[in-house]
Amino acid sequence: LTDPDRIVPGSVLRLRFGDQEWETAQIRAQALAAYNQGVDLLAQDRLAEAETQFRVALDTAPGLASAQYNLGLVLLKRGQPDQALPLLQELTERRPEDPDFHFACGNALFLLVRFDEAVEQFDLALALQPDHKRADFGLARSLQEGGRIERARTAWLSYLELDDVSSWADTARRTLRKLDNDASE
Repeated sequence: LTDPDRIVPGSVLRLRFGDQEWETAQIRAQALAAYNQGVDLLAQDRLAEAETQFRVALDTAPGLASAQYNLGLVLLKRGQPDQALPLLQELTERRPEDPDFHFACGNALFLLVRFDEAVEQFDLALALQPDHKRADFGLARSLQEGGRIERARTAWLSYLELDDVSSWADTARRTLRKLDNDASE
């Protein structure tokens, strides 16, 4: 549709599908029904049921990136970063321009104590979206846990430029004080 202003409420649109296109649209619609149910269940923190629905969506339409991403998030919440990581790594390869995919992948790597790799993913997320607070926080934590203290200090300060009021900001300030105390000892 080149001129959306020409479409008014009540307009009738006729869409034409070839046989293959119609079949693909039907499969996608089935997958989206399971996906949407998974999103609702995830919002209710019903993780096992959400996982089942995201898996149904992926079984129906294997290329559905949003279902794969949300399945990865559910697995992270369920304490299964080893299962989430391959899903999230595939997404970052398929859609390298999505900062949330890099953040989630970095989070899985952090939980697997693979700090240098987590730093790489958080750096990629921040290169794509410099104000990505969660990636900035994850970067600082990964640098610190990986023993890269000077760069961690810089990352904590960077995080505080984005957020200076939340409980995460309180954590950043406490961490900076601890790093400063450790350095003076």
